[in-house]
Amino acid sequence: MYSSKPFCLFSICASLICAAVSADVLDDIKPGEWYEAPNSNLVTVKPLPTPYGQNGIGAVMDSWSGGAFDTKRNRLIVWGGGHGDYSGNEIYVFDIATLKWLRASDPSTDVGGTEATGIYPDGNPRSRHTYDYIQYVPSLDRFCTFGGSAMYPTAGTSTNKTHCFDFDAKKWTYTTDAAAWGFGTMAGRDPETGLIWLAGGGNNAAFVQWDPAKNAWQTFSHYNKGWFEYYHTGAIGKGKFVAVGMGKTIQWDLKNPTAQSVEVATVGPTTVPAGQSPGFAFNEKGGYFVGWNGGKDVFAYSTNGAWIKVDLSANNKVTPTAAVPNGTYGRFQYIPSKDLFMVVNRVNENVFFFRMPANVVFPVGIKEIRGEHPLNGKVEIHILDGASLAGFRGTIRLGGLESGSEKLTCRIFSARNELIYEQPLAVGQNTPISLQNGAPGLLRRDLAPGAYFMEVGGRDRVLAYRRLAFLQ
Repeated sequence: MYSSKPFCLFSICASLICAAVSADVLDDIKPGEWYEAPNSNLVTVKPLPTPYGQNGIGAVMDSWSGGAFDTKRNRLIVWGGGHGDYSGNEIYVFDIATLKWLRASDPSTDVGGTEATGIYPDGNPRSRHTYDYIQYVPSLDRFCTFGGSAMYPTAGTSTNKTHCFDFDAKKWTYTTDAAAWGFGTMAGRDPETGLIWLAGGGNNAAFVQWDPAKNAWQTFSHYNKGWFEYYHTGAIGKGKFVAVGMGKTIQWDLKNPTAQSVEVATVGPTTVPAGQSPGFAFNEKGGYFVGWNGGKDVFAYSTNGAWIKVDLSANNKVTPTAAVPNGTYGRFQYIPSKDLFMVVNRVNENVFFFRMPANVVFPVGIKEIRGEHPLNGKVEIHILDGASLAGFRGTIRLGGLESGSEKLTCRIFSARNELIYEQPLAVGQNTPISLQNGAPGLLRRDLAPGAYFMEVGGRDRVLAYRRLAFLQ
């Protein structure tokens, strides 16, 4: 009895020291750098015996399944499987304090019953592909699955039954019937209001809102552009629900939710929207979205339509593993308390963390064409390579004019008609354009965000006129 006390005291101290060291490691991550948490494979905490499935425990991540982030306990939640891939419905969490995986629940032992009910005989939700429809709801302190699809064992049915898990009681509870559900449904929480929004998958998919405090649903619109594919990942920020994937960036306006979604004509790199359910989350501190689609490259998105590639630190030595072909979904998450992003790809691979650079500035974007006047054909202005972290930098190329037809000049004016930039152009050639301090042709320094106007002229006339805006 006496001898056990020093051992117990030592164990408690060791745990506290371990947590402190882990926290320090994350705090020490420099802007623009990745960190790989050593020995952080989920497979080390799998249940024994392991539940049946054609793909085994790996299906928890590999099989169209995502995650969520528990902001109260600072833990990434991973839950998935389904179809014939995996029958286990246990929940896994990665603890930020200790950098260790834990199994928050045990799998159901009886995986029979009727698939269409969405539950196993013990009343717990059936294993399923979780896509992007699982969320942690801070106001309830619950982890919720908003309906379900591709459930074990045949993936032949879907359910709108919403179940939420209480981590303290270690218990699932039926909560409500979701107003949108099915393959590829996306769920997001508005960080400003705490409301949950769902964009359904499939044909005539509904765009709906759930108020956790009132347990009340409201349907605002239906997708009118045919079948909504399930290779998208959604996130909410700055009053917008944004979905990326399948070559598209789609936005819903939460201030006007009855309006149809808009497929945004974006500028900048297409690496993230070109992916299949890439990593995508909102940076609450920075006020912009962040995307990831495998490897070390990270991208930022502004709801004005600009994608940029983030500059990595020259000291970065870590490259995360490749994204799962079936999608990353919610296994890429933002950690508000640490101002970090994290991602995990497979059960036998480590967890990775990334800190964004301190100052992320989006490029100038073309907002509208005010007018075009022909001269030997149509004048075309193309802004290329517009991404920059320190003000607009890109290339302008003129087309539709005969080479050498006349001397042309690019001028940029402020909204008060002040000339701030002037540079000669060559037809059919790429000419560098920059509004960075010290750039050739720049007549003003430290330009403020706002509207600017670019004109291309020759022979004392304006050939083309476009409105620009700093997307900040």
